[in-house]
Amino acid sequence: MAEAIASFALNGLANLITSEAKFLNGVKSQVERMQIELRRMDGFLKDVDATRPDRDNRAANCIVEIREVAYDAEDAVQAYILKIASRPGRLAILRVSELRKIGSDLEAIYIRIADITRSISTYGVRLMSSQVDEPNNLTISSYARKKEIRRTYSHVEEEDIVGLGKEVEDLAAALVKSEKHVAILGMGGVGKTTLAKRIYRHHLIRRHFDCFAWTCISQQWQTKDVLQGLLIAFLRPNKEQREEIEKMRIEELARKLYQFQKARRCLVILDDVWHAEAVESLSPAFPNSTGGSKILLTTRNKEVALHMRGERVLHELRFLTEAESLELFRKKAFARKEGTEFGPHRTEMEKLGRDIVRDCGGLPLAVVVIGGLLATKPIFGEWKVVHKNLKSYLRGDKGLRQQHGGVMDVLALSYEDLPYYLKICFLYLGQFPEDYEIEAEQLAEGIVSPMTHYCYYQKEGEELEETMVDVARAYLDELVERCMVQVRLSKSRGRLGIYFDHEEDADKTCVTDGREHIIGRDHLRTVLCFYKGSELSCIRWQQLQSFLNGLKLPRVLGFYGIRILGRDKSKIQTKIGKMTNLRYLSLRRSEIFELPSSLGNLRCLQTLDLRVSGIIALYVPDVLWKMEQLRHLYFPRAKNLRTLSNSKLRLHSLSNLETLVNLDARCCDVQCMPKWKRIQELKITYLGTQDIKAVLESANIITSAMSSSTLKRSSFCIKGDIVLDEEQSLLRQILGGHHLYNLHIAGTLDKLPKHYHFNSEVTKLILAHTKLVEDPMPTLEMLPQLRSLALSWDSYVGKTMVCSASRPPQDGTSQAINGSVSGFPQLKYLTLSFLHNLEEWRVDGGAMPSLLHLQIRQCDNLKAVPDGLTFVTSLEKLEIISMPEAFKNRLQEGREDYYKIQHVPSRSIITEEEHV
Repeated sequence: MAEAIASFALNGLANLITSEAKFLNGVKSQVERMQIELRRMDGFLKDVDATRPDRDNRAANCIVEIREVAYDAEDAVQAYILKIASRPGRLAILRVSELRKIGSDLEAIYIRIADITRSISTYGVRLMSSQVDEPNNLTISSYARKKEIRRTYSHVEEEDIVGLGKEVEDLAAALVKSEKHVAILGMGGVGKTTLAKRIYRHHLIRRHFDCFAWTCISQQWQTKDVLQGLLIAFLRPNKEQREEIEKMRIEELARKLYQFQKARRCLVILDDVWHAEAVESLSPAFPNSTGGSKILLTTRNKEVALHMRGERVLHELRFLTEAESLELFRKKAFARKEGTEFGPHRTEMEKLGRDIVRDCGGLPLAVVVIGGLLATKPIFGEWKVVHKNLKSYLRGDKGLRQQHGGVMDVLALSYEDLPYYLKICFLYLGQFPEDYEIEAEQLAEGIVSPMTHYCYYQKEGEELEETMVDVARAYLDELVERCMVQVRLSKSRGRLGIYFDHEEDADKTCVTDGREHIIGRDHLRTVLCFYKGSELSCIRWQQLQSFLNGLKLPRVLGFYGIRILGRDKSKIQTKIGKMTNLRYLSLRRSEIFELPSSLGNLRCLQTLDLRVSGIIALYVPDVLWKMEQLRHLYFPRAKNLRTLSNSKLRLHSLSNLETLVNLDARCCDVQCMPKWKRIQELKITYLGTQDIKAVLESANIITSAMSSSTLKRSSFCIKGDIVLDEEQSLLRQILGGHHLYNLHIAGTLDKLPKHYHFNSEVTKLILAHTKLVEDPMPTLEMLPQLRSLALSWDSYVGKTMVCSASRPPQDGTSQAINGSVSGFPQLKYLTLSFLHNLEEWRVDGGAMPSLLHLQIRQCDNLKAVPDGLTFVTSLEKLEIISMPEAFKNRLQEGREDYYKIQHVPSRSIITEEEHV
């Protein structure tokens, strides 16, 4: 681990020197000599890493010295660069005394480097290795090349599950047919969560229970956060209702959950509960008598299960048999993918695989990790090497079935097999709390930026640019492929997110060999502050900022969910303007109300995330235009951004922008959009009709898919009436953008554009207050990729709405019925709310074949749910909110419309008050 960190420091310094060479003319000779020694040291570190774990104390001591001198050298060079860059015109010459000072500092560092080099030679440690494995010699640019070995995504548990069939059936039946809760007990990696997921999705469960909620407790649970999550899962609130839930006290949340579960049959999954205190703190939210609601809990601690109220079925997960382990191993290690061949040694590999499986002791996690590792190695010789190392890790661990050590050893083997850049990435992930959703942007500045700024590679004769975020995503993708981190769907964004989900992963990043040294404050480059469940006092907040002000050259500073007592104290002090080396600053979900004007001094900043908590408004001074290196800018959500009265933030100089999220045209000047030539992701949360023309003047917006536009994803929320011919024409141009995926229109719309005006890649559409006279469904059902549709607040003022069973085929991707394509072929989420004139809704059989969630809310004149809903067999959840009593009565069991919805596993018929 230490050698990876030291090598990272060396690479960061080397790339700093290369990228900022224009500022180093005054100390060129000293810098060149340092570079030569740095290359030698990096070779030594790779040599040491290749021979691990056989390195001796001499090598370990050298590693510590190299790391320290690399950070000192980076401090000296960076301080010199920042001093030059801050001079007017960036061409100013330093005074002779200043040059002498920096020259003297660099000379002293060079002498230290030379001393380390001599020590390495004197004490017999080789500088360069001829035996370093090729993976450790990979450079960042290798991500742009076609990989020689393709790996399978072995983390997808739905595809590769063995040995759980009977347990799933028995425990699902217990939850449905008995009055008992269920607790699944077992050690880490044995498959508790996997079993719980299978039960959660079982057809008996989905049919029996009305409502479902899943929450992962883990070691760092917060009672209020868990209760809020459960209530949100049950109620599916809108934005305003969610904010009300966030304001509730713990007692109110518990009472609301208790009453909800008493009135319905609910299933709650409490996954990965570590402490009995967690069960006790959550108990007031669950009825004492089981009634119809149940709890399924997973834990590795039997005491936790015994603290569950009421009767329970305690199921202790067994280990896999040798046959089951071998079946799982084969699915992982021999998963066929294009371009991967195992050659003539398949039989020998099978035999060796049996030995490896035997050493895994029937633990699924061990089998999955080793199988995933071997899937990347198609050569029999590599399998023998892995087998040899595996036995050395597991040898003597006969207590694997009782202890966690074997799993740690397997994960250690996976870590050692990582190339250098992934080792650093994996260690960096260890800073985040367990179960924390991690985005590529959070890694770009902390990991990629110190190693390189941009990568170039060849593709079909064309030189393409790969951004830091692209590289960070590639890092995460490869860690996923190697089963080192997990991917799951993020409910908040509806996109895949990376999670550091195994406690063994997090522990691995803290393992030391007794010779590691904690990096001192002077060398700290990354500081991440996370909310731990209690608000910071003013004194603690001031102490934290005082600590930060003492840092020399931080690059990454993140405040995640920080809450401070006293609104007048909830602001960043002006001294943040002295952190001129800062590349990444985040206030994500924090309750910070004000930023100082000194923020404009952060000229090196490349990522600024201002997505503060949704319950506060953040004041941002008009200084962002000074940050010319800014690449990723995230504003607060709409209505959460404050600026000076009658003024807009200027963004005209931000020509390097790649990502711009939550742009509000009321607070930001959109006239400068044509200058953002490198923009790749654009999300505008408020765009008045008077601003559309300015937006379209940007070449990135109006260019077609065949052009050289860099824009990949765009989202627009247009507020205002669109009735004039010119306004309609501008709207059609927006709709035709090849990058458009999300559109929200709020305002009178004289006529909905034809389906062929829409970009075929649109996935989400919201219409509100549009007052359409013609039925929009014949147009919208033609959109082949539309997945989410919301019609609300009199977006349609007609009386009849029809969803057709089929339409003429527009592409070859959708389901066909008698030569035609189903209407709304990909639609999964449909909301009809506050359509006060709607009286009849017809759905033809075969329409909406993929629909999962339907919500009908306060459509006062709608007489009944459509007959065709019977044929929407994919529907999993139906919500009827604040509808007339006659409408609701028809849906009761035994009444005339019950047959239309009886196939839906989750059905909620509630009032507006209950929904809140």
